[in-house]
Parts: sequence; structure tokens; C-alpha cells
Amino acid sequence: MIDNTAPSNLTGISLVSPASSPGSVTTPTLRVSGTTSGDTINLYKDFSCATSIASGVATGSTIDLTTSSVTPDGSKTFYAKATDTAGNSTTCSSNYGLSTSYTLDTTAPTLSGVSNDSTPTKSKTW
Repeated sequence: MIDNTAPSNLTGISLVSPASSPGSVTTPTLRVSGTTSGDTINLYKDFSCATSIASGVATGSTIDLTTSSVTPDGSKTFYAKATDTAGNSTTCSSNYGLSTSYTLDTTAPTLSGVSNDSTPTKSKTW
């Protein structure tokens, strides 16, 4: 018997590390839910799911995947796709509205309005 049935659509993608966005983690970890044990799950940052940035084999109903670097700074949207052991794949999760966003911000804040006097002074008031 030939298996040509695609796996069920995935049901969720969420940030694990960092727990919220924006963040400074250049390789965030995301949780994909609605997985089936044995299926290979791929994460993508392109709407068409063309270039995988993380992959792993599910051992239960969720899998945590750590992405490759998502630099440069800015907003990223992540999508996923599942492939079963027979090679059948779901469509890209963008096709059924499943994604999650993360804003990478590695720029240190700047302090303004403070100056350094070139002549140090000491003062004491009695």
C-alpha cells in the first residue's frame, strides 16, 4: 500500500526563548505544536517555506526547535511544515494562517542628556 496522504496541519508556533518579543537572542527557540511522532518538522522565515532555518524529528505532540541565526535586527515571521516518514508534506503553515513573529533587537540603548565635565569638582555643604 502506498502512503500518499499528507500529515495533519500543524496547530501552533510560539516563542520559547526568549519568552517574548522584542528580544536580543539571535537564535530563538520556537515550539511547534500539533506534531506527530516521527514527522520531521521544519521552521522557515520565508512565507513560501523554501529555506529551512531549523529542523527536527517530533517525538510527541510538540517539538522545540532552535533556529539558525536570524540577523540582522528587525521583525521576523516564522512558518512551519511537517513531513511524514513516507515523504508526504503539509503545505507551508502560511497557507492556513499559522505563524509567529519575533523582533530581534541587538542594538544597545543610548544614553543622552548626560555629559562628562572635563574638570572634576568636589563640593560639600554644611
